[in-house]
Amino acid sequence: MKQLLVITAAFMIVAGACTSISSPKLVVKKRRAQYGANELPQGWHKKSFRGADLYFEHQPGNASIFLNAQCEKLSDSPLEALTAQLLVDMGKYEITKEQRIMLNQREALVSEITVNIDGVSRFLKVMVLKKNSCVFDAVFNAPKSSELVGDFDALVQSFWAEASL
Repeated sequence: MKQLLVITAAFMIVAGACTSISSPKLVVKKRRAQYGANELPQGWHKKSFRGADLYFEHQPGNASIFLNAQCEKLSDSPLEALTAQLLVDMGKYEITKEQRIMLNQREALVSEITVNIDGVSRFLKVMVLKKNSCVFDAVFNAPKSSELVGDFDALVQSFWAEASL
């Protein structure tokens, strides 16, 4: 019996070591909504940025990610129009790819965009999600499509949102 307990305990330890349960560590609580995602890998540093609930910079990669939620004064626009609203002040841009994904039991739109900001070419990857009269968005910004976009993709896949409207 003692051997069985030792074997069972060893199995549970090994099984626990092989199971990775990641919980959202980035959480934003607003008046009518809350949302979050898993933390970004090492190299990303949280900063403050006007107009963003969460903002991160990766200085060696010259990249940034911001997340935001808005629940007031919204139109019932399609996801494509909401993406375009994010790009209004960006100047000339081209959407090179759009993909609809299921995220948090809602349809989200993920767009890849090249934009020219003050004569400098940048790559954006934008996720827009509507849930209960709130719009949630996340934007990745880098000089070109870099390996750091994988960090953004992982963040989007772990994204969750709740809204009380």
